[in-house]
Amino acid sequence: MTSTDLVRKNIEMVADWRDQAVHLLMPELQAIASRIFQSGVLNFSSEFEAFSQVAFISVQHTGMMTIVGDFKLPAMSLLKTQYGAAAYEILELATSIQYEVEKADDMNFAIPLKVHLVFAQGEGDAQVVLTKASGTASDLNELRQKLKVIEKTIDLDKSHPYSQTKLQQLVNTKLETDRDQLKLEKCIPGRNKFTGRPELNSHCIQACIQRLAWQQCNNEYHYHAKLANRHQYSDSAVTELVKRITQEDDFVAKAKKMLSKKK
Repeated sequence: MTSTDLVRKNIEMVADWRDQAVHLLMPELQAIASRIFQSGVLNFSSEFEAFSQVAFISVQHTGMMTIVGDFKLPAMSLLKTQYGAAAYEILELATSIQYEVEKADDMNFAIPLKVHLVFAQGEGDAQVVLTKASGTASDLNELRQKLKVIEKTIDLDKSHPYSQTKLQQLVNTKLETDRDQLKLEKCIPGRNKFTGRPELNSHCIQACIQRLAWQQCNNEYHYHAKLANRHQYSDSAVTELVKRITQEDDFVAKAKKMLSKKK
């Protein structure tokens, strides 16, 4: 089953729950159901940004989500006390959900609990794995006993806060403010269709990013948030683009030509 199929399956399951309101009636299923809901939020965020080039949510804003642990099927005796004859249907639903989550074992459908806790630092995507866990209650308990904080993680909304669209806006603004129009006419092949002034469009920015190979790894200028599949850029990226564009008059033109050849 492809990732697209799993995204669709996630949507169909949530829609079915919405229509039947089962997630409101059965808090016993919250631990496993929330993993499906959370995948749905991340799927929507990723698809929204891919379509609009504007971030929907920041994956670092974990206050919107709940961290869940090992799921255990509700005891039949408790279900009968709480729901009477409907207990059998509830247990059957719980069993089927657990089976579907384990069978898919993919984040596009439900957040998996096969976690890797890592300290990522170094060239490219190099990572040093501190410990691993399958997500069972015993493993999670062992992690709590052994885990130590090495270094506070960086907030990407502070270090790399800009989408590509925002990066484009900031670079254009800085060029307009810091450079005269004659210089910009040499450096920028595109023109604003309303004012006629030199202006970088989205294709120009993408071409420059490709030429500088920023997206090949996480670095001072670029960071790829894998969970949300989102590329973010820093203030250093704004400064560097302005410098490279104005230092080499045909930098943008060459970048666009290189990108066209690749396509």
